[in-house]
Amino acid sequence: MNAITAPFAAAYAGQGFTGVKFDPVMPFSAFDPRQLSLEALANAEKVVGRVREAVGDKCDLLIGTHGQMTTSSAIRLAKRLEKFDPLWLEEPVPPENIDDVINSLQLAFFIATLAHGLGDGILAGVLDNGQVANGFRHSVIMLFISVIMFAFI
Repeated sequence: MNAITAPFAAAYAGQGFTGVKFDPVMPFSAFDPRQLSLEALANAEKVVGRVREAVGDKCDLLIGTHGQMTTSSAIRLAKRLEKFDPLWLEEPVPPENIDDVINSLQLAFFIATLAHGLGDGILAGVLDNGQVANGFRHSVIMLFISVIMFAFI
C-alpha cells in the first residue's frame, strides 16, 4: 500500500485537492499501541517524504495513525516527520492512553515555561542595564510558576 500512496496523492493534488490524508505506519492496526521499530519509523518517514515530493506545496499532509503507537513512538515519529510540514498528526496514541498524553504535555509545558522564563530574565537584565544577573530574579519567578503549574496540571 505504501508504494502507491504518493502517486494517488499526486493524482488528488492534480484534481485540485488541497490536502491528502493517509496513514504511513505499516503494518496497519488500530488501537493496539505498540513501540514502532526503527525500520517502521524509517519506512513511515520515506512514505511521507515521497508524498510531500509528489504533491509539493499544493497540498497539506494530513497524517492519520489510528491510535497505533505508544507515546514514545508517537514522539519519535513526529520528530522524523516534522521536516515535511504536516498539517496534523491525528490520533497517534489510543484515546484510552490519555494519562500518557497528559504527562507528555505537562513535561512540554514545564520545559517551555522554564526556557521562556530564563530567556526573558536574561533579556530583561541585559535591556535594563546590560547585566544578565539582574534578569535572574524574573527567571526564578518563572521557574517557580512552572514548578507550581507542573504540579497542578
